[in-house]
Amino acid sequence: MNFSSKNIRFILLVVIVPIIVGTLWFRESNHKIKIAHNLSYSSLQTNILRMFTDNVEMETNNKIKFEQNLTEEMRWPGSRLSELSETGGSDMSVFLLSAFSPDLSVFSANTLPYLAENFDQSKALWAVNKNSIQEEMDRQNLIPLFIMTCPPQGLFLKKPLKDEKDLSKIKIRVFDKLGFTFVQQMGFTPVYIENNQMTDAIKSGKVDGALGSKTHFYDYNFITFLPYYYELNFMLPRYIVVMNKKVFQELPDEKREAILTNAAFTGSMSWRLAAADEYKKTMIMKNKYEPIPQWFKEKSLKVAIEIISDWIEIKDAHKKTLKNYETYLKENHTQPPQILKKVSTLYNS
Repeated sequence: MNFSSKNIRFILLVVIVPIIVGTLWFRESNHKIKIAHNLSYSSLQTNILRMFTDNVEMETNNKIKFEQNLTEEMRWPGSRLSELSETGGSDMSVFLLSAFSPDLSVFSANTLPYLAENFDQSKALWAVNKNSIQEEMDRQNLIPLFIMTCPPQGLFLKKPLKDEKDLSKIKIRVFDKLGFTFVQQMGFTPVYIENNQMTDAIKSGKVDGALGSKTHFYDYNFITFLPYYYELNFMLPRYIVVMNKKVFQELPDEKREAILTNAAFTGSMSWRLAAADEYKKTMIMKNKYEPIPQWFKEKSLKVAIEIISDWIEIKDAHKKTLKNYETYLKENHTQPPQILKKVSTLYNS
């Protein structure tokens, strides 16, 4: 087929040029990304999230803009991870990994009681567990961007611990399934209450105490109403920031790169920021610690061993996780948690 110069010009003007212009427009146009979360405006995790969004916006000259949508629930109980990948909803979500423990046991390792009592142990546990979590995210059409680890969890109460027989009268707020199980087996009465309902719940008597970190309770001002603090170092929960895979893949290359680069940087910084904030709150509260009764220490360790033992029996992969965890701790010269030695015969059998 022969084309005249007039036909060629027509093709260029009608077909080729609009494609080029459309591509350039898409690359340079603004993209609004909606983030769903239920974090307090002034919390540690909110500040870390803001660092990420500010850096991405700056690097892309505001060609990416983030819109933050506050949600009321932490998606537990009764939630499904697939809800986060539905199109038409938020493009990004921030949630507690432990919120999905009832459905996906791969997430549970990060919140098993006393399995990680400090940041070094928490890093080790994440290192041996993150690939399984990333694989599950991929199956759910989500892209995990970075995690935000919370400081070690303690117990906050209205009144001091006195006697084991009084535990059933104390209503403890929990935020995930494993915490619910732990509190219940300790003899407390577990209650699920959202962050935005906590103050009213404490004042009305629906809650007498809660599991949480010094950072969390100080940032949300819950410590005003629950002044007795017991440093259990129960676990270090993790928030994870995920993005809808379809939304991510539709972005131009340079915008995807900006998101991934800044996500990696934010993830590495989040550990340091959490540790620094924990130290700051420790200095503020250092004279407010309550001594942990010996009977409570013994009972909580016994309950934790029972919970971990049950978790190990769910699937062989859990045994492998703990074996890898033990090996990683040794190779990195990190002190193992006390409880790992007590359950070693279960996962090495």
